[in-house]
Amino acid sequence: MEKSGVRMLCRSTRNGRPESPLRRVFTRPASALPRCLAVLLILVLAACGGKQAPPPKPYEVPQKAATPDAVKWSYLPRGLTMELSAAPDLNSYDGYPHNVVLCVYQLSEPSPFKELAADQGGIRKLLACDRFDKSVVHYERRFVSPGSKASLVMDRAEGAQFVAVAAGYYDFQPGLVTRVWQIPLKVDQEGSLFWKSDVYGPGTLAMELLFGPNSIQSTGGE
Repeated sequence: MEKSGVRMLCRSTRNGRPESPLRRVFTRPASALPRCLAVLLILVLAACGGKQAPPPKPYEVPQKAATPDAVKWSYLPRGLTMELSAAPDLNSYDGYPHNVVLCVYQLSEPSPFKELAADQGGIRKLLACDRFDKSVVHYERRFVSPGSKASLVMDRAEGAQFVAVAAGYYDFQPGLVTRVWQIPLKVDQEGSLFWKSDVYGPGTLAMELLFGPNSIQSTGGE
């Protein structure tokens, strides 16, 4: 056993003398040194790099305006809420209830939506849940189930001053399957006791929608 061990230790020689295994482990070619130094330099630079810029704010703090016309309608997280309640016999057809597709639009101006909502051909376009006009700043599609209740919390898109919906009933009649709301202004007062003045900013909007068997039955909205 001892002779075998001696043979293993003396298997490699340098200048006629046995080379220790430890020497082989810790000895590296000179060409590897620059590569090691380069890797260390990269790690040091990454750890000690310049200060990173702070992340951008998710939205601008609304600036108060002296007049309603000067209000800037900026983006506001969770600025819109919509309470949905559906009848058990929602969208009844052949004696059975069915889901209703709901297209939710945020608008800078309501006239194009109202024009389409005035006839069935226009309502079909609204039910595509698409950007039908440049006044649409945001749109999304939802589904309402028979007998369901839900609370939708949405971000108010930049430039949105109105919210409108179109519901995809089987028998959609103008005036019964669409609604429009105006997002209110928030009015505050600034100044001293004797020199107060009104200032304006974009507000939040809470909506309620009751879906009956064949039409929207909402509290509020046009």
